[in-house]
Amino acid sequence: MSFRIGTQTTAMTCTVLLRLVDEDRVGLDDPVSQYLTRLPGIEGITLRQLCQQTSGLGQPQLESQFVSNPTRPWPALELVSAALGTPRTGPPGRTCNRSDVGITLLGMALQAATGDDWATLYGRYLFGPLGLTDTAYPGSRDLGLPGAHPHGWTAAVDPAGRADCTRMLDITRLSPSIAGVAGGAVSTLGDLKTWSQALAAGVLLEPGTAHEQWDTVPEAGLPYWRGYGLGAEQVGPLRGSAGEVPGFLSATLTDPESGLTVAVMVNDSSAGAEFALNLARRLVATAALAPVGGDASAAQALTLPWTADDAAAAMRAGAVCATGAAVDPTVPAG
Repeated sequence: MSFRIGTQTTAMTCTVLLRLVDEDRVGLDDPVSQYLTRLPGIEGITLRQLCQQTSGLGQPQLESQFVSNPTRPWPALELVSAALGTPRTGPPGRTCNRSDVGITLLGMALQAATGDDWATLYGRYLFGPLGLTDTAYPGSRDLGLPGAHPHGWTAAVDPAGRADCTRMLDITRLSPSIAGVAGGAVSTLGDLKTWSQALAAGVLLEPGTAHEQWDTVPEAGLPYWRGYGLGAEQVGPLRGSAGEVPGFLSATLTDPESGLTVAVMVNDSSAGAEFALNLARRLVATAALAPVGGDASAAQALTLPWTADDAAAAMRAGAVCATGAAVDPTVPAG
């Protein structure tokens, strides 16, 4: 099935940046204003800071508008202008605070630097080299999903950003421009497995830029074992990201040493990206205890700073619009 991978697209966008760095077409510490010379309010922000989420840009609260009118096209400049009009979280380079619109700004800068649109950039630098034949970056007016796919659902959102669980909305048809290069890609679980393993191992990058991608900074309010690199996250010994877009959640985690990989998709976005990441952590903890190849003595040599029960508790704490008894995702249905 195909589905929207949401903000997992951010890791793809930042990997394209690093590939352009490897080709000496841009520099990681180039100011954004070098490429967007007529856009005010971006002084002092670098390409690195946009991917590292340390730009200090705020995140405009547009979720209620997105879910109430999901097919409306959103020009990138409109989203960036909304962010530039919100209070900053701090000066550039100070702290890690995620801003999807910062990635949208990065997309504008790299498009200006290369003269290529993003469907071309993804195809040249990611989808083609990795053989991701079921992954695409649809246009702003491509509202549907290709092939077999689930419906995407979310709770209605009030102007304050609170979920209204009495109104569940089918927003399978959605303009990808809502998320753009921060979250507009479409993929499958099989392609996400391939992508996650390539991302974790840095196979698309020169050794120096691969190191840059995983030189992480602390994330405010999160455990010591989580750190943010350039577009993706170190979660204990694993690497990956979580994705959110109205209608869908997803997450991937890969251990670069053993290759153990988990990719998950949820077709209800009400609980947010952390819910999908906690599901992935739960499955990683379960898989890490499983025998390899039927040999009970050959358990995965993976030391985790959490247990499956820890991750399950985090899932319950983060659940939104939950009904009935909890379902154990490690037990097959039926």
